Amino acid sequence: MSDAAAEIVCRPIGHIRSRFPVPEGVPVQAAGVPHETATLEVLPAYAAGLRDIEGFDHLLLITHFHRCPRELLEVTPFLDPQPHGVFATRAPA
Repeated sequence: MSDAAAEIVCRPIGHIRSRFPVPEGVPVQAAGVPHETATLEVLPAYAAGLRDIEGFDHLLLITHFHRCPRELLEVTPFLDPQPHGVFATRAPA
């Protein structure tokens, strides 16, 4: 195996739908809209992967905000004047 990093390709297996189809208007914190819901739509080709999932309390979703206008390594979070590394925040960047 070489030391070169292998390319990782991500392809969507579904989509999350909410009443916020564009970034403008999305609440800054989910706590601001505690009763808001969204729907996870799994593409038919991946439906078999959901078999027997009913018994679990939690699911981990890896998301990609495809409408995020930029990718940043440092961000200044809402209500915090200090910049932080993006991985230490919940910023969509």
